[in-house]
This record gives sequence, C-alpha cells and structure tokens, in this order.
Amino acid sequence: MKLTGYGHTEIGKVRERNEDAYLLNLERPGAGVAAVADGLGGHAGGEIASNAATNALAEWARRSASLASPDLAELVESLNDAVFEAGLRAGVSNGVLTTLTLTLIVPPYLRLAHVGDSSAWILRNREITRLSVIHNVLHDTYGGDDKAASGVGNLQALTRVLGMATPPRPQTTEIELESGDRIVLLTDGITDVLGPNEIGGVLQLADSPKLAALALAGRANEKSGHDNLTAVVLHID
Repeated sequence: MKLTGYGHTEIGKVRERNEDAYLLNLERPGAGVAAVADGLGGHAGGEIASNAATNALAEWARRSASLASPDLAELVESLNDAVFEAGLRAGVSNGVLTTLTLTLIVPPYLRLAHVGDSSAWILRNREITRLSVIHNVLHDTYGGDDKAASGVGNLQALTRVLGMATPPRPQTTEIELESGDRIVLLTDGITDVLGPNEIGGVLQLADSPKLAALALAGRANEKSGHDNLTAVVLHID
C-alpha cells in the first residue's frame, strides 16, 4: 500500500489566533502518524495546549522504534502529561486544554486514539463513516439522546480532553485498510459547518490529499469561518 497525505490549518475569519495544530509524519516507508488538536476556546493557552500535544506526539514518533506496538492509552496519558506540564510552565492558573485525534498507520492497519470533539473519518466505496465519537455531556452521559437530556444545561461541554491532572480515557480502535481508502482528520471548525455528505464529496472528487484538505478548509471558511479550521487528509493506494 502507498500512503500519501497533506495537512492544512488556517485561522478563519473571526478568531484572533489559531488554537488548532496538526501533525503529519510520513517519514517511515509506508507508515505514518497523523493528528489534529484543537485548543479549547475560552481557555487561556489553547494554542499552547494544542501545540504541546502535537509536538509531544512528534517527539514520540521520532524516538519510537515501531508505530505498530504502542499501548494507545499509555501514549495518550504521556501526551496528557506533556500538555499539563506545558500549562504549568506557562503559568496558566487554570491549566491549558486541547482535544486530540491521532492515527498511527502501519498498513494494512490504522489505529485511532481520540479525546474531545475533533474527528476522524473514512471514505470507502463512496461511503463516508465517522470513526471517532464525540466526548461531550450529551454523548458521554446521555448517549446522544436529546430527549433523555432534555432540560440539562451545557450539553456540548467536553468531558474528555488533554491537559487534565487526571489523564482521560481515550476512545481507541483499529481498522483494516483497503486500497482506495481516504482518511481525514478534522477540527470542529470544519465539521460544525460541513456535513458528512459534503465531506465525503470533497474526498471523493479531490485528486490529491492537498486538494482535499484545502477544499475542506476553504469551503468551511467561505460558509462561516467562525472558528479555526484544520484538515489532515490521507490517501491509501
């Protein structure tokens, strides 16, 4: 299998700074690491948090003998510690927090570890599927049931993020890849604006990961631009 990819981030039309970050490392033949992180809006140091997470992941990838073997929960715990310590060094009294959606790809397998409301998707045979869950009050506490959660406030508050004193329990999963698969990691500045069908359509029509990533961010920015926008696209051929 051949693995190619491209990552893109931009500030959008409203925010004063970009609190998103991404990592794309395809230096190992046929294998790679990809991730997106979204520093929590309204929290001081969102930019510090997202960059701490992706920088720590990049350092782990550089030092790791194999991308196929790590315990994903332990990896996320180490990344959480890196974000927590970055907040302490920055002197942010209430800490710095970020989402993280990461994939380790060693064909024919993709391994996913995820906390927060950024997302991972796969396009296969023209069908788009979300691989990640949403870690907020509505989904973690009420299983996504709006009726059961009726009357409860702040349902969109995130329940699992990096940067906490106690590491979060990540969603982890593994899938077997097929030639022709398209993988995309997105922050919610894109998924709040583009639905699954539009995301899938872009992935299907774009001839390259670069064109897909730029189109996803560009469309979301054109329609709204209320938040930072980040996309990492991977082609499996």
